Amino acid sequence: MQRKFLAQKGGTPWHDLRVSLGLTPDTDGPEPTFVEALEHVKGAAQMEPNLPSAYCGRGNVYHKMGNYPQAVSDYNSAISLDTEYTESYARRGNTYCMLGDFRRAIKDFDRAIGLDPEYGWAYECRGRAYHALKKYQQSIADYESALELHPEDADIYGGRGLCYYSLKEYQLAIQDFNHALQLDPTITGFASERDEAYRHLRNLA
Repeated sequence: MQRKFLAQKGGTPWHDLRVSLGLTPDTDGPEPTFVEALEHVKGAAQMEPNLPSAYCGRGNVYHKMGNYPQAVSDYNSAISLDTEYTESYARRGNTYCMLGDFRRAIKDFDRAIGLDPEYGWAYECRGRAYHALKKYQQSIADYESALELHPEDADIYGGRGLCYYSLKEYQLAIQDFNHALQLDPTITGFASERDEAYRHLRNLA
């Protein structure tokens, strides 16, 4: 089973591009452009046509560029070379979410989690997919699994808070939004959702 560092969350949006370029996530210097990253991973795929990580890396760049069909194609190529490549299943699932195909995304997250039950990001992504399908209890269960693995992740608390908000469990939603904002005050969207939850509570009083 291949498990790549690319599957983990980075400190900045450029994390995946740095790794695709063969740099460490905290390398100093100018950020690579999408064009630079794409040229690098295209070259890697041409030089190593049987290397799954080359296609997965290129798929990651296409995803960040918004070219989701091409990203899916590259993830398909990676999986065809290694059917136990956990990273590609999770990344393809994330891309399916961007395409609005949440059911297909969930199948990929299921596969990734089956290969690696401690893959916290896959639980988080599957939780978002379940939320989009209005399967809130299943979404909450996935966010809780993700939190067991990554208890300091603001996005996971915020995602669970959105589920509670949708279920009209406003107090629980507020608790999660507060926790998310304590971990990362820059996520202003959670502050707005928290304000809405407070408004609903006042109306219920």
